[in-house]
Amino acid sequence: MPPPQKIGFIGQAVTDAMVRGLRTESAAVPQVMMSQRSADVSAKLAADFLRLLR
Repeated sequence: MPPPQKIGFIGQAVTDAMVRGLRTESAAVPQVMMSQRSADVSAKLAADFLRLLR
């Protein structure tokens, strides 16, 4: 079964942990898009991962 095209997370700590886990494995997901709802978390993640879109 192919992975879902879009997934979402509730909570800043969960979002941070999941995105870091998904992006640490280079083949896990090619791209991550964050909403502006958690702008501080997405800014920190974007600084760490170049292919993260905000």
